[in-house]
Amino acid sequence: PQRIEFDIARSRPDWLYAYRGSDGDGDGGGLFLTTSARGRAQFVPRTWTNRSRASSDAAGLCAGQCTYDLVVRVDPKRAKVVYVGGSAAYDDVFGSSTTQLFESNGRIVVRSQDAGRTFTDMTLDRDFNGLHPDMHAIEFAEDSRTWFAGNDGGIWRVAPGFADDSPNCRSLNPDRGRQLTGTARQRCERRLKRIPLHIASLNAGLDTLQYQGLGLDRSAAALSTIIGGTQDNGSHVYTGGAWEARIDGDGGQAAIGAGDPALMWHTYFGAALDVSLAGGATTSWTYVAQVLGDSGENASFYVPLQADRADHKAAYVGLERVWRTTEAGGATGPTAADTLHYCNEFGTDAPPSGFVCGDWRPLGATKLTGPEFGTDKRVTGDGADFIAWIHQSPDNPDIAYAATRAGRVFRTANLRAPDPATVAFTRIDTAALPGRFVSGIVNAVGSPDLAYVAFSGYGVHTPGHFGQVFRVAAATSPAGVTDISQGLPDAPVTALAIDRTNGDLYAGTDFGVWRRPAAGGGWVLAALGLPRTAVFWLEYHDGSKMLVAGTHGRGVYTLKLH
Repeated sequence: PQRIEFDIARSRPDWLYAYRGSDGDGDGGGLFLTTSARGRAQFVPRTWTNRSRASSDAAGLCAGQCTYDLVVRVDPKRAKVVYVGGSAAYDDVFGSSTTQLFESNGRIVVRSQDAGRTFTDMTLDRDFNGLHPDMHAIEFAEDSRTWFAGNDGGIWRVAPGFADDSPNCRSLNPDRGRQLTGTARQRCERRLKRIPLHIASLNAGLDTLQYQGLGLDRSAAALSTIIGGTQDNGSHVYTGGAWEARIDGDGGQAAIGAGDPALMWHTYFGAALDVSLAGGATTSWTYVAQVLGDSGENASFYVPLQADRADHKAAYVGLERVWRTTEAGGATGPTAADTLHYCNEFGTDAPPSGFVCGDWRPLGATKLTGPEFGTDKRVTGDGADFIAWIHQSPDNPDIAYAATRAGRVFRTANLRAPDPATVAFTRIDTAALPGRFVSGIVNAVGSPDLAYVAFSGYGVHTPGHFGQVFRVAAATSPAGVTDISQGLPDAPVTALAIDRTNGDLYAGTDFGVWRRPAAGGGWVLAALGLPRTAVFWLEYHDGSKMLVAGTHGRGVYTLKLH
């Protein structure tokens, strides 16, 4: 995929800069300039000059994510000053087969003052304050020398003035020296010749975090401990007073061990996750997902994760099969000492040959996405189909449900069988359920065989199946299906929860939270006070009688139900 972002020089309207980004930024990629933007020849290729081919400092800025993060802005008063922002040039920082460590500060934003001929790195200031990766916007103050960066981490202000940090490219100073040599040093010196004097975060009180999933301490009487994963802003832990970031990167679904708030799980993107035995303390996170990645199975960008409701060390992850650990991914049990030592996220010792971080085992031999379960409700293509949701019954932990991206729904009655190969899943969805992404499953209170299933997407895309939430009587064959969507808009349902005190259902949507009384009737807005925002996670906390909502853009909210 390719994407072009452009901006016109306000002080010279004939000048137009365009950045062409593509996966890998191959031939033709980089920054271009035309000085005849208002002429008849504005779209003739010969009028464009590639401003980044002679120098790599503006190439590869969006790192294969150009359809997501790319911005070009020209200083409104100086036509030769242009900024380009993207993802981050991670190879500059972490090294690769062709680069050394710390050849730049990451090139999240680069700046040119000579119409794109050369660029310097605007990512960090002289005190190591820095921008967050994944740029989406750059705007200027009235003086045009102060500018603001908008990215996945929020908003930053970059003050006027520059510092020369290039001497540290060769320096041996233990605090700032990079000890580079040869062409790597030359690249570093060029990029760090003019870095910002000061970068300041403006995010205090902004409350724009995008929560993908939450894990609650279900055993506590009060809502005292939560772990939440946020899109590209890490995983955070709440302990009754405030939230604290505990691990960086993308944060997806998260969980807490049953009755053991010290045992926490968090996921990154794809089949990658960590476990902590110390309440999520930053240096305690241990990577236990190698076996999942090595499986070769397709996985959602954010994989479904379920902590076992009875065994604090057991957990489940969905790829194309459901995978299970009974020893905290190997962080407890016979492999604990080696796992905690060699697989710690902050450890320095490489595992010995043959050692695998993670002890997950697949449940059953057959992929739930495969043709063995039928030819319908499948998504074909590389990486296309995967398990989207896992739910274990709180009333009978042997009963669980799994559902796929394309709308298949499965049930098992022996989830916790000692031999994982003997766990058997039965497909229970019928033609009455839409072939759309399953976004939530809960059980009726006290009825592990009566499930409520929520679907994302729009009914208009599955003609004849316009519902968003369905009651599924899984004990019958075929399953009895009832559409209970009356009152909901034809819009994605992104989360589902049930009040385990009175049986009321709650649905998260792009427009807040809706409630359906257990006695029946249509859906209505659950309560006032929640911003009009997408809700990606809902969970009922038994002890506090609270509904907890993780929003995609406005943080976490609670609603006292009883």
